[in-house]
Amino acid sequence: MGGPLGGLLGLHPELPLAALNLTDAQREQVRTILQGHREEGQALMQRGQAALEALRKVTEVTVDEGAAGQQGQALGAVIAEAAVLRSRVRGEIMTILTPEQQAEAAKIQAERELRMKQFRTKRDDRRPVKTPE
Repeated sequence: MGGPLGGLLGLHPELPLAALNLTDAQREQVRTILQGHREEGQALMQRGQAALEALRKVTEVTVDEGAAGQQGQALGAVIAEAAVLRSRVRGEIMTILTPEQQAEAAKIQAERELRMKQFRTKRDDRRPVKTPE
């Protein structure tokens, strides 16, 4: 699911499944888990898109801080629900992995986080420093 909220509201468990050499049975179990939560994920995506659109409308012409804050909180609540659902899906998938696969997933995730940290550091180092005028 794309759009500005796709990553925040998507069901993807953020596990490196392709790198874990899943068995056919495990792949089928993952598919079943994802399908089991698909409707809930789609409902969250629709609610999130509606909340984002409402936030855009309320801040389009004039800023009503109260209404903007209220719409921002509504969007935040949907994002939080999606995070809980994604965590639940991840937990369900982790239970079907072998201990070796779980360890490999943790290792790959740690490497991914390190690369992201290094990327952010390089990016921040390239940004010009703003000096007060």
